[in-house]
Amino acid sequence: MPRQKNSEPHVVIRHRKVASMLLRRMNALELTEALSQGRNATFNPPTKQPYSHPTITRDINALLDRWQEEARGDFAQMKGKHLSEVREAKRAAC
Repeated sequence: MPRQKNSEPHVVIRHRKVASMLLRRMNALELTEALSQGRNATFNPPTKQPYSHPTITRDINALLDRWQEEARGDFAQMKGKHLSEVREAKRAAC
């Protein structure tokens, strides 16, 4: 069976839930348990079973990678803006 793509609705929903819980400092085991019961229960559509610990761990790693990449882009943008401001200040001073 082919792997699901990250853009599929159930994966997007799961990633949002994992991100929210991860930001509340829950670890992978706590996330796996929380996603299998209560109001946060999220099940794998093809199997109707809770997502496994390895799946949640992969989600966490994917989110951390994405967040790190976004932070790099934000930093590069801030750095570029700051350098432009410095150049403009130097031009104005001449």
